[in-house]
This record gives sequence, structure tokens and C-alpha cells, in this order.
Amino acid sequence: MHGRIEASSLVETVVAMIIILSVFGISMMVYMNVVKTGINLSNLNASLQLNELAEKTKKEKLYVDQTIESKGFSIQKKITKYNHDENLLLLEITAKDNGDKILASRKEIILIMLHE
Repeated sequence: MHGRIEASSLVETVVAMIIILSVFGISMMVYMNVVKTGINLSNLNASLQLNELAEKTKKEKLYVDQTIESKGFSIQKKITKYNHDENLLLLEITAKDNGDKILASRKEIILIMLHE
């Protein structure tokens, strides 16, 4: 007598395929969202340069508006009085790519002493 091997039915196979395709579809949607909204190298580079410019501005007391061209993007620095107070400045720095899309931005309030 030959031993019988149990086989799965057509319904079980179709259900398994539906489950596998559903998991695959959900994972592809998550992957596409991560790729679309994730931080890329140019955003990270722009953010690092903004931080360096902010530190340089405070350290060297360069409280003037400035536009800097960098590799693949431009950085705009704007200094304004904050709340009409002589001791407070608002530092706004924005990095934009060649298509005028904002890659990174930073705002910071700087306390200055008038008698430095």
C-alpha cells in the first residue's frame, strides 16, 4: 500500500496567496512613503551648513543679511529685530535648491549686549 500525501485544496492556496499579496502591498506602501518623505543627502547637507552658519554668525557677531551660494543650493540669512527690542535679534536661515524648494530652515533668537 502506498502512503498518501495530503495536498492543500485550491481554496487554501488562494487564501494564502491573498494574504501574501496583502502583506506585500502594505509593505510597498510603507516603503514608498519612507522614500518620498525621508531625509536625503542634500537635505542633511543643507541642515549641517545652516547650523555652521548660525554658529559662525553668533561667534563672529556677523549680524547682517547674507546670501551664500553652495553646491546645488543657496542659503539666505536674514537678521531682524525681535519684538522691537534692541537686545534681541531674530536669525532666519533658509536653504533652497535651484528649483526654489526649501531644503532646510532655521530660526533662532539671539540676545546681544549693546555695550560689547
